Amino acid sequence: MLPAFFFTVAPQGIMIFGNGGAMASSQAREFAGTGSAMLGLGFSFSASIAAPLVGIAGTHSSLPMAIAMVVGCLISGSFFIAAGRGSSAENPHTAAA
Repeated sequence: MLPAFFFTVAPQGIMIFGNGGAMASSQAREFAGTGSAMLGLGFSFSASIAAPLVGIAGTHSSLPMAIAMVVGCLISGSFFIAAGRGSSAENPHTAAA
């Protein structure tokens, strides 16, 4: 069980969160401190909402955690689309040089 953890869950903390934070911070270069603060606020706010909701069921059910993960993915995807990152025509990083 422990080796499966290192190959499935650990890479999220090592690669996804670090690179995602760096990419988000690069969008606010002029206001790096404010961008970093907003990024931290978003993480803290989502954790403060999700943790109590998941803990309501106690330790006998994993359904609340699964629901929280799905809802988090849906919210993240909706913000991704609302920010206009879904189309490559508007994204200068993917446009041909």
